[in-house]
Amino acid sequence: MENKIENILFKERRRFPRFPFRITVFCTDSFSHKVHEAKAYDISSHGIRIVSDAYFVPGSRVELCIHMPDNGEQVRLGAEVVWSKIAEDNLFMTGISILNDTLKAADLALRSIQANL
Repeated sequence: MENKIENILFKERRRFPRFPFRITVFCTDSFSHKVHEAKAYDISSHGIRIVSDAYFVPGSRVELCIHMPDNGEQVRLGAEVVWSKIAEDNLFMTGISILNDTLKAADLALRSIQANL
């Protein structure tokens, strides 16, 4: 009975499939122009979830730079912060919407996984 209640109360808000994506991402804040190192935890064709020591203001623009471990390619993406919350001691989890829709999230995730095997 408890599982039925949880399923009824839970509403999936994601519109696109997520892929696990454990990789270092560099985020440049549009306000301070400071570069922050972060860890990505999942990615979709339209968004990415990161954890870092920086709080990013929802609605602000950021530039993401993903260094691909397989060939060193730097993938740069314009993005907008959707939400940010405390994850744990002095770390913040941030949901970011990718503004350019040319990203092939599955390809990036698979390349990251293969490079870490």
